[in-house]
Amino acid sequence: MKKIIILLLAMLTTSVSMQAGDPTEKQIKKAVKAKKKDFKKQKWELYGTAQTMDMVLYNYYKELYAPGSNIKEVTGLGAESENKTILHQKAIMDAARTYSQNTCSQVEVKAKNALSSISKEELDDFRQTFTSNVSKQIGGQLKECFSVIRASKTSPGYYEMQTFFLLDERNALNALKEAMRATYIERKFKQEMLEPLMDAVSVPGMN
Repeated sequence: MKKIIILLLAMLTTSVSMQAGDPTEKQIKKAVKAKKKDFKKQKWELYGTAQTMDMVLYNYYKELYAPGSNIKEVTGLGAESENKTILHQKAIMDAARTYSQNTCSQVEVKAKNALSSISKEELDDFRQTFTSNVSKQIGGQLKECFSVIRASKTSPGYYEMQTFFLLDERNALNALKEAMRATYIERKFKQEMLEPLMDAVSVPGMN
């Protein structure tokens, strides 16, 4: 009997410990409720899935709020098209482009001293090249979760679409470093600029 009680207590302790490490149901449910309300108000509907909105949003926020993770939400928008497949592709490209532009802005702040040594024209070229390289590298790191669609408010017969992604920024670091290394080579920067530029993309959660 004593052994049984000890075993039950051990199972209970393990269960409580596991629950303590899980994302809070309350936080997830609150996020799901708020997003559903916003989607309904804005007339967005799920696209390309047989799952319910509750199921899709629950799984999405459960992963986004996972304890100890470095997960970031990234969204893309495709607009003004009758073709929903084209809209979806536009949304995917927009997500990568938006993330790339935000990353470039962060890098400019972090590598301000190094970039101050180049001309305005060279800085513009750096922005364009780095943003393009990040877009190419980051695509494989974006985990597509779901899309929503609605009729265009201004063009009858046309639609617009939002696609939601999750990105583990720790896993994205290698992609950002490759993008910066390629940019450094393409722009033919001086050797002393390499270290500060690489340092600017070496910290998870920079966006």
